[in-house]
Amino acid sequence: MKKNIIILLLILAFICILVLLDLPTYNKVALLRREIKNYKDFLTKEEELMAKVNQLKEVYDSRRDDFKKAYYSLPPEKDIPGLIVQFEALASENGLILESLNFIERTIKKTGEAEEEKKDYKSLAVFLSLTGNYKSFENFLKALELNVRLMDIKSIEFSSEKIEEEGIFNFNVDLEVYCQ
Repeated sequence: MKKNIIILLLILAFICILVLLDLPTYNKVALLRREIKNYKDFLTKEEELMAKVNQLKEVYDSRRDDFKKAYYSLPPEKDIPGLIVQFEALASENGLILESLNFIERTIKKTGEAEEEKKDYKSLAVFLSLTGNYKSFENFLKALELNVRLMDIKSIEFSSEKIEEEGIFNFNVDLEVYCQ
């Protein structure tokens, strides 16, 4: 009988040791395993995101020229000095003399869109006064059409008044140049 009591006491002691010492350790281990799993899941998601970022970077690098063209066609600022240089270069390359150049800034509001998505963009009204022959002016217009900067020709006027040489005209061009 004493043997059974001793065995019973040893079993109870074992259960107490198990409950008091091993169970909290087991719970800590289980908690740490869950944290390790969460970190592994987080790292897996981060690796997937990094793979997507690298893929997008490759796409961007392959289309860098297209993005540069888009940036230059509708730049974030009006860049008046750059426009002056462009118009002077286009005029001189095509055999015209740029007599005068005037700018007027405008803001254009988009209509018919959701309020959050409405973004205004700016435009510059550019008034050019050029002198030269008609063929040179025609080439100038073709160069404007092929220019990377987004612009619209609003009106063209020409005259041959007060010019001593025959075949030389004064051209007045009203342009709309856009920026963000």
